[in-house]
Amino acid sequence: MSLKLALECPTPLLNDIQPLSDFYWVLCHLVLSDRDYANYYIKHRGEKLSTLDNSVNELLEPCSLSDMEKAVEVLDGVSRIVPPDYLGNHFATEKALDEAVEMFGKEKLLPAVQGHELRYVLECATYIKKLGFTEVAVPYDITCSRYDSIEGMAERREEIVGRMILLYGFDVHLLGMTTLEELESYRGIDKVKSIDTGSPVMHGLWNLRFGRNGLLPKVTPTMEQMKLLGNPDLKSVYYNINYLKEIISGQK
Repeated sequence: MSLKLALECPTPLLNDIQPLSDFYWVLCHLVLSDRDYANYYIKHRGEKLSTLDNSVNELLEPCSLSDMEKAVEVLDGVSRIVPPDYLGNHFATEKALDEAVEMFGKEKLLPAVQGHELRYVLECATYIKKLGFTEVAVPYDITCSRYDSIEGMAERREEIVGRMILLYGFDVHLLGMTTLEELESYRGIDKVKSIDTGSPVMHGLWNLRFGRNGLLPKVTPTMEQMKLLGNPDLKSVYYNINYLKEIISGQK
C-alpha cells in the first residue's frame, strides 16, 4: 500500500492541483486570511478527507487553538486537526495537545511529536501514547534546524519514524518532504500512512524536475517559495507530482 498524498499549493492553483491529492491538507492561517482559499475547501467539503494544519511550517509559530477553532467554523468542519506543535519544544507541544483535547476531543486530533533532541521526542511520543493516540505526525525537520541539509533531515526523520513504529506501534503521517530517497525507504512499511507536501509544486514552479535537478534547501518555507507571478507553465509541476506518486507507490 502506497502513502496517501496531500499536496499544498497557492490559492491560484487550487483548481489545478487539489484534484490530484488523495486528501486535503488545509492551512489554518490561509483559511483565516484568504477568503478564496477558504471558499475552495468549503465548496469541495465532503469530497475527500481534510486535515486542518496549524501552519507552523509556514509561520514558524503555530496558529493558536482559538484561531484553529475559528478556521473549523469557517470550513464548517474538518476530518482531522493537527493541534499546535512548537518547533523543538515538547513541553509546549504537550500542553497544547492537552488543551486541544479539551476543545476538540481526541477523535479528530493528529498530534505531532516535537523535541530538540531524540530523548525529548521520545518523551513526547510517550506522552501522546499515554493519552491513547495511535497515530502521530513527524515533522521533516524533527530535531534539526531549517538551515540543515535536507539529506541530514531525511536521515534523522527516518530514524525517528522507525522508533515511532518499533517502540510505540504508531501509524505515522509525514509532515513535509525531505528527499525522494527517504520516501523510498518506507516502501513496504504499512505503518507509514501519509504525507503532505508542497515540494513537487514548488520545484515545478521553479522549473526543477524530480530525478533530474537537485532539491532546494528548506531555509525558506515552501509556500513562500511558490508565490505566483503571472500564469505559470505547470508542465514541470505535473511531472513532479507524477514522479512523486510513482516513488511512493513503488513504481519507480
